[in-house]
Amino acid sequence: MKRIWLTVILLPLMQCVRAGDLDSLISIKGYYITKISKADIVNYYKQKLREQKGKSFFVMTDIEHTSFFLPVQIEGKVLLNADNLKDQIKHHNDFNKDTLFYMPLSKRSEEYIKYLSKKEIDLSKVISLFNQFPGKGFYFTIKSHNDYLYKCVYLEAYAQYFEVENNSINRLKIDADIDAVNRNAAKINLYLITKVAKYNVDVKPKGLNVWNKFKN
Repeated sequence: MKRIWLTVILLPLMQCVRAGDLDSLISIKGYYITKISKADIVNYYKQKLREQKGKSFFVMTDIEHTSFFLPVQIEGKVLLNADNLKDQIKHHNDFNKDTLFYMPLSKRSEEYIKYLSKKEIDLSKVISLFNQFPGKGFYFTIKSHNDYLYKCVYLEAYAQYFEVENNSINRLKIDADIDAVNRNAAKINLYLITKVAKYNVDVKPKGLNVWNKFKN
């Protein structure tokens, strides 16, 4: 799955999105991570610079990336140490092998959530928000992972929980990166993120270094 996707402040900026009816939803806190090919981003800025100088350039339309959610808390229960986010990002496929956090990124995502929840819901604002995140905030580097850059967004959100059969039909319907899911697990614990209460795109997690595009 591929998609194209600065404000410096003294205190964290928490932005709000209307939460709606939260009675049947589970509260979660964590980080929405986008892992991006560093070579693609470096090339993107090189082409932008050539354009600004009036030289020939080409428009990049396919930047390699994947996105995933690292939960820090679910219903107040601490799952991961936010101070050790660097190692958790590097080894995110080793966590929660029977659990998937599903972010709505398209109308197809919305249709699947409607199918499971059996509710007629409009996720257009949430879809738009998640698709904006990769273009905001800082690029980060992690030592020993020099081929990639990372974007991090802190989220306080709400999800619907479902336990679904771990079969090829359901994995196809999910329309998400499921490489981290244990194929031998009988069930998938599926958290469908449907509402975002707060988010911070300017977060600087410990252990991650802000990338300077002028130094590569």
